Amino acid sequence: MKNIYFLVLYCLILLSFSVNGQSNTALHFNYKDKVNVDYEMIGFTELTVESWVNLDRYNSLGNATGSPIMMQKTDPAITSHNDYGIILMVLGLGHYQGHDKQMAFGLNFGSTGIYHVGVHSGDTIRLNEWHHLAGTYDGTYMKLYIDGELVKTFNVVDSLGVQPLYSPNSGMYLGYRDEGQYGYLEGAIDDLRIWNYARSQSEIQANMYREITGNESGIYTYWDLNEGSGDQIFDKSSNGFDGFLGSSEGADVRDPDWFSSTAPIPYYTITDGNYDSSWVWASGQLAPMNDWAQVKINDNINLAADETLSKIIIGTTGEFTVDNTYTLTVDDDFLIESDATGTGSFIDDGTISYSSATVQRYLSEDQWHYVSSPVTDATSGVFTSIYLRSWDEPTETWSYITSTTAPLNEMQGYAAWASTAYTGATTVDFTGLLNTGNYSMSLSNTTGTSAPPGEDPTGYNFIGNPYPSGIDWDDANWTKTNVDDAIYMITYIMGNRQYASYVDGISTHGATNEIAPHQGFFVKCNNTSGGSIQVTNNTRIHTGQELFKSTLNDEQYIKLTVKDANGLYDEMVIRAKEGATVSFDGLMDALKLKGSTEIPQIYSSFEPETIYSINTIDHINSNTVIPVKFEAGISGIYELSFKTKDGLASLPLFVYDKKEAVLFNLKASGAYKFTASADDDPNRFELRFSYGDLQYEESINTDAMVFVKNQQVVVSLEESEFGEARVFDLSGRLITTANLFKGTNMIDVNSMNGYYLVEIITPENITTCKVFIN
Repeated sequence: MKNIYFLVLYCLILLSFSVNGQSNTALHFNYKDKVNVDYEMIGFTELTVESWVNLDRYNSLGNATGSPIMMQKTDPAITSHNDYGIILMVLGLGHYQGHDKQMAFGLNFGSTGIYHVGVHSGDTIRLNEWHHLAGTYDGTYMKLYIDGELVKTFNVVDSLGVQPLYSPNSGMYLGYRDEGQYGYLEGAIDDLRIWNYARSQSEIQANMYREITGNESGIYTYWDLNEGSGDQIFDKSSNGFDGFLGSSEGADVRDPDWFSSTAPIPYYTITDGNYDSSWVWASGQLAPMNDWAQVKINDNINLAADETLSKIIIGTTGEFTVDNTYTLTVDDDFLIESDATGTGSFIDDGTISYSSATVQRYLSEDQWHYVSSPVTDATSGVFTSIYLRSWDEPTETWSYITSTTAPLNEMQGYAAWASTAYTGATTVDFTGLLNTGNYSMSLSNTTGTSAPPGEDPTGYNFIGNPYPSGIDWDDANWTKTNVDDAIYMITYIMGNRQYASYVDGISTHGATNEIAPHQGFFVKCNNTSGGSIQVTNNTRIHTGQELFKSTLNDEQYIKLTVKDANGLYDEMVIRAKEGATVSFDGLMDALKLKGSTEIPQIYSSFEPETIYSINTIDHINSNTVIPVKFEAGISGIYELSFKTKDGLASLPLFVYDKKEAVLFNLKASGAYKFTASADDDPNRFELRFSYGDLQYEESINTDAMVFVKNQQVVVSLEESEFGEARVFDLSGRLITTANLFKGTNMIDVNSMNGYYLVEIITPENITTCKVFIN
C-alpha cells in the first residue's frame, strides 16, 4: 500500500455561528460514541465531503489516529486496503509524521483500494470552535478547504496514474473509526453533506453558512442533524441513507447526545463595539475577514475599516454604522430586519457598494401605521393586500391608494393597515437602493376648512423619515421654513388610535425628538403662502427604540392624565418657560389632534380657536388659572392624575370641577375621581395653584354637612355609612385625617387660626370644601 501525505501552511480563519432564533441541533460525541449508517457509494468518479465540527479535545492515542467526522467502512472480505474507503477527520496528538491537530482528508484508489492518499492541512484546527471542513476530488485533484479557504491541492493522477476511486458499500460511521485504529471523536458534528461531484470553492463558500433543502442538484447525502432527539438521523436527500445512534438500534451507551447547535449560522454580534474587535462577536469567533463571510449585526456596531461581505443582516436590535472614509462592500444580500420587537438601523457615514438592499417594516394587524419608504423608487406594490392611504392637506382628506405601481415618494408619509381578513400581522419588504443624502418637501397651508373651532386641520402635512435609521428632530441640520416645531405621531392604546405630540424637549404619549426609521408623522405649516422642510444625513441617529420614547426634561411642567375604568387614557402638558405667551407659540406649543372617539380627550385652551396638547406659558404662580377641557369617550367614572417637576414643588395644585363645584387638592390626594357623560360640556375643569376666590363652605352633591364648632371641624354624614376626612392647609399640606361614620363626627385640628380645606371621601362621592377656624 502506498501512503502519500502532504503538508500545507495555512492561516486559519476562525468561525463560530449562532442559531439566532432558528431551530438547530447537532450531535455531540463522547469516547467511542458513534452513528451507524447503511450507506453505499458505488461508481463515484468525483465527490465532495463537507461538515461542521467543534472539537472538545484531540485524540491522544498516537500513530495515525485522530478524531473522525465521517468514515466510509471497507469490505471486510478484502484485506489489501486501509480500514476505510473515505475519511474526513482531525488528526490527534503524536501523529507519526508530525501532522498533529490537522485536518485530514483520505481516499483509497484502485479496484480493491490498494492505493491510499491522505492530504493534511498543515495548521491546527483549534478546540471549542466551529469550523467548516471540506474535501473534494474531481478525478484528478484532491482539495482541502477550511472555513471556505482552499488550503491544499494535490494531483492524484501524477502520483498514481489513472486509478478508479475505491467505493466500498459496507456503510459508514459518523464520529467513529473502526476499532482496529481506535479512532473516535470527542466533540460535535453538524450539517454533514456528501455530493457526487467536486464542488468549487465558490459553491462551498456560497452554501457553508446556510442549511440546504436536500433537493439540490448533485447532493447525494445530507444530514442536517436537526432531529434534536431520538435514536435516528434522517437523510434529507432523496436517497434516504438514514442512520441510527450507537451500536444498535435503540438506546445504548454508544449513543451521542443531542444539543443546541450554533452551526451553520453566520457570524453574529453579542455586544456593542467596533466591527474589528473580536470580543463583539459570539464566543469562539474572530472579526470576519473573508470576503464571502455572512454576518448578522444584533448590537450597536461601528465599521472603521474597509470590508467586503457576501451577506449582511442587521437584526431587529442591530444598529450598524459605516464610519466616514471607509467602504462596506456587500456582494449578495443586504437585509435590515423588523418584527414586533423592533427594527434594525443603518447609517452610511462612509461609502457602501451593493446592488440593492431589503428593508423590512413590521405591521401589527388592524391598526394604522404611519410609514415612509427608506429606499429609492419604491412603489405601492410593497403593500400588496394591505390598505394604504395618503393625506392631502389642501382637501384635508385621506385617499386610498389602490394601484400597485404608484410611486412612494421619498420623505412622504403614508398610512398602512394590515387587516386580519387579508394578511394579519405581517412584514413588508422595501427593496432598492437605501435613501441617503438630503431630502426636502414642500408644505402647504390651505384655507377654507369647515372644522369645529379649535380643531382646524388646515396646514397639517404628512411627511416621513426617509432613512433606514432614526433621525433627531431637534438636530440643527434641519431646515424648517414656515413650519411649527411640533411633530405628531400615531400611537395605539388598547387598540384605539391616539396621537402623541412632541415639541421643544417635552411630549405626550411617549413621543420624543428621536423619530424611528421610516416613520411617518405630521407637521403643521403655519403660513398660507406655504413652507418647506429639509433633512440631511447629519440628522441621522440610532434611536435604540421601537417607535419613540418620552423625554419630559423641562424644569417646570405638569402632566395631566385622564383615564377611564377600562384603562383608556389621554395626556396633556402645561409647562412654564420664559418668553412663552398665552397664545400659540410655534416653537414651544403643540396643538391637540384627537384620537378615536372611544378614548377620553383632555386639552387646554386659553382662546376658543386653539386647543393644546402641550401648552407653554411664561410662568406659573399662585394666581395662575389654566382652563382644562375634557371630553368623555364613553359615559362612566374617570380618574384625573398628575406628574410634576420639582420646580413646582412649592405650589399647591388643585383641580376645580365646574360641573360639580368641587375644588380638589391633587397634590394631597393624587387623583380626582369623577363621573362624566359623552355629551357633557368640555369646559369642565380649571387647574389652580391656590384656593383663589372660590368661597363656599360646604360641598355640592354630597350628603356631608361640614362646619366649625369650638375650633373643631364637624362632619355630619346624612346617608353614607362610613367615609374619611382629610384636612389640608391652603398650601396643600396634610394636617390630619379621620375616619367618618354615619352621623356626627368631631375632628380635632390642633392648628393655628385660618382657612383650611376639608376633603370628604365616601363610597358615593369625593368632595372638598373650605372652612375657617378661629
